[in-house]
Amino acid sequence: MNSFIENSIKAALNDIQTKKYNEAFFKLKKIIEFDQKNIVANFYIGNLYLQEKKYISALNHLELVVTEKPKFSEAYNNLGLVYMQLKNIQKAKKNFEKSIKYKTNFSDPYNNLGILFRNQNNISSAEQYFKKAIEINKYFLNSYINLMNLYERLNELDSFVSSIMGKKLLLYFFCNDLR
Repeated sequence: MNSFIENSIKAALNDIQTKKYNEAFFKLKKIIEFDQKNIVANFYIGNLYLQEKKYISALNHLELVVTEKPKFSEAYNNLGLVYMQLKNIQKAKKNFEKSIKYKTNFSDPYNNLGILFRNQNNISSAEQYFKKAIEINKYFLNSYINLMNLYERLNELDSFVSSIMGKKLLLYFFCNDLR
């Protein structure tokens, strides 16, 4: 990788960390002008488009990423998110599953499959995927919240709160409220 691309990527990632998304986007687009198939630039541009709800543009960049780097788990996860927003449930599921295939200890696609199944009223699968995400990353708050909301929807929140998992979640919220 040449120094222009390397320095531009570092600067764009710094912009993303500091929430200067327009500046990051501009820098990443410059990289693409120089190297159309740059995996890092296309991945982050795809993510920025996803964040902006420009799903077709996100899809184009993320598809290019997995074409160039077929085992890029995070890109498959984000493709799954794009397809879920586009209401293409089969492609969303397929991409989340590919994400898991290439990185079994990545909790995000498990959580996202939980959301997908919850939205289809497949409660047992949703519960299974939320629990798997928590098993992989016990600090993944979104999965705890999704599981709690699932139990609330089933009128089983009391049994969840009395469970070990529920107690951990309540302890987390309590400790953060004390800060």
